[in-house]
This record gives sequence, C-alpha cells and structure tokens, in this order.
Amino acid sequence: MYITLLLLIIVLIILFRTVALDEWIIRKLKIKPKTSTSYKGINVVITGASGGIGATIAGQYASMGATLVLGARNVENLNQVKEECLKKGAEQCHVIYLDVSNEESCKTFISDTLQVLNNKEIHILILNAGIGMKKRFDESTNLEQHKKLMDVNFWGAVYPVHYALPSMKLSNPNTIINRPKIAVVSSLSGKYTPPLRTAYVSSKHAVNGFFHTLRIEMKGKIDVTVLCPPHVYTDFQANSFGAENGVVRERSKFISPEQFASIAIDSIELGIAEEMVTLKGKASRIIVPLLPTFLADKIISDTATSASSVVTTTSKNK
Repeated sequence: MYITLLLLIIVLIILFRTVALDEWIIRKLKIKPKTSTSYKGINVVITGASGGIGATIAGQYASMGATLVLGARNVENLNQVKEECLKKGAEQCHVIYLDVSNEESCKTFISDTLQVLNNKEIHILILNAGIGMKKRFDESTNLEQHKKLMDVNFWGAVYPVHYALPSMKLSNPNTIINRPKIAVVSSLSGKYTPPLRTAYVSSKHAVNGFFHTLRIEMKGKIDVTVLCPPHVYTDFQANSFGAENGVVRERSKFISPEQFASIAIDSIELGIAEEMVTLKGKASRIIVPLLPTFLADKIISDTATSASSVVTTTSKNK
C-alpha cells in the first residue's frame, strides 16, 4: 500500500511539473480580462527594444495604455518603435540610448528613466537585450566573443537591475499590479546544453541562476519572472556571432514574436517564476532530467541540429 501511494505521489509530481499545473492554477485564479486601458498609469521599461521581441512587447503594452521607456543602442530604430507605440495607444513613450554591456550606460539609463518619469515608480522592468553565437568552443580562436556574450546577455541584465532595485523596492501596490515586476528574456538554452552554443548556453545559464536566486531574495517585494522561449522568429539569429551572411533558420522551427509577447506579458502580470512558453518546453523541464545521460544528450543534440536547419536568402531579406 505504501509503495502504491509513493508511486502515485511520484506520478502526480511528474504530471504537476510536466504540464505546469501550478502555472495553470495561478492563471485560472488570477487572470482577468484586459481592456485597452488596463495598463494606464503603469510604467514599463524595456531594454533591447529597438526591434524583435523587445519592440513587439512594447507594442502590446502600448495597446493597453502603458507609459513606456525604451532603451537600446540604435536610437533611430527606437524612435520608429516609439512612433508605433504612440499610434497603438501608449500614454507616453520615451527613448533613451542604452549600451547594456557598459555599466555606466546602464546607470545613466536608469537615472534618466526615473527623470523622464518624474521620479515616479518603475512598475515593470523587462530585460530583453541579448546576442547569440553559434560556434563550437574548440573552434574559437580567441575568447573575445565569449566575453562579449557574457557582457551583453548576463551583465547587460544585471547592471540595469542593480541600479533599478533601490527605487523599485520602494514602490507601492496599485490596483493593476500588486507589486513591481522584473522579467528577463532568457532561453531554453539556459535550461539545457545544446551543442554549437557553448558561449551562448553559458551566458543564459548564468542569467537563469542569477534571476531565480534574485526571485527568492525579493519574494514578497518584487516579482521576478524568467522567460525561456524556444526560437522566436526575429533578426536575432541572423545577427548572431557565427551566422553566415544571408542565412536564416527555417521559419517553421520558430514561434512568432507576437505569440511570445502575449505569453510573456501574461506571465509577468501573474508573477510566474519561470515561463517555458511551449508545451514541449514545459514537458522537457521534468522529462529530460529523468532520462539516462546518453539519451538526454542525444535528444538535446538532435533537437539543436533540427532547429539549426537553414534556408538561404539574399542579405536584403534578412
């Protein structure tokens, strides 16, 4: 009887984590319909917002009336995103230059953000800036690109949080969000170890470790959400270190930035600790660790190879 009960408990635990029932319950208990003005009065700060995921998330918050502060190095693109956000209904939209790999730039960005917000609160901080790299470690002739990935992907998320935390900890609850939110766009590569991505995987594992620890440290004060999407169809792949000119990955292997942005915004609102985005991602969270090492390695390797299948295009189509 005890053995049967133990097996039942194990099965329930596996089922619970595989289909993410904890997230499902939270969504059912807390989710509420949004209106076009449901984020009016909410200040949303997004790094890496000049295109792709960042711009798409900004656009969806804009359509709900949020006040936006967008940061990136490409100010020209940021201004284009700003125009679109204002058309979609953003209450305000501010553009500030930001190099996330530079600590002083991040410090200035947060300071300027608070200034344009008239020293009001940062309600939601989304850390999206990142770069990729596809290369075996033994093919690297030097480590400069590896260092660059850590500077952008890891420190580029840590620096803004470091300077934003003091003011965010002083934020007061409101009728829309019960406490401030921090979200970081990581990757499934932050959970597993796909080959040909040594530097990228390392940077994303560092991101996951830092922000999951921060989530526990800030419990009850600030919600921290780690977003782990699969491949999202943006220019990210084409701009990665090691990408060949004129080559992009097969579109069918990706989800759209609009799909990801919608899921991300709901997860941030609900304070979901870790959003794996797809059912396949959620299932892998529990199944892969239970597999023998040789089988887990093969699945991860085959999946990475499949996701890396490419179609050639001309450069102007990227």
